[in-house]
Amino acid sequence: MTHILVADDDPDIREIVALLLEVAGHEVSTVADGAAALAAIKHQTYALAVLDNAMPVMSGLQVLCASQDLGRESRPIFLMLSALNSRRDVRAAMDAGADYYLPKPFESTRLVSCVRELLDTGTLAPAADG
Repeated sequence: MTHILVADDDPDIREIVALLLEVAGHEVSTVADGAAALAAIKHQTYALAVLDNAMPVMSGLQVLCASQDLGRESRPIFLMLSALNSRRDVRAAMDAGADYYLPKPFESTRLVSCVRELLDTGTLAPAADG
């Protein structure tokens, strides 16, 4: 079973994403802010982390930047899931280490298929939807 971290300050989004991923057969942990996400990533091994960009304490972008010093074997695949989806937001996240950027609102089937492909191949092209 693949362990995935979901970090989003919106409890409804956290619950929906966690449920979708659990139904798809993954073990899911959730946190409500970027600092908690970074702490979790540093203390637990996750195959993939779903990050919102606009979170309190520490943004998803800041989590990506702070994760750069993790070794490749301990660094999860990063899927940014955010309503901040201007070209600048997407480029900043990709430059900081996001493996894919999926804009909100999202379709549940698209999220699950993105996660599946990222876990299978480690990549997904093009770099962002929309």
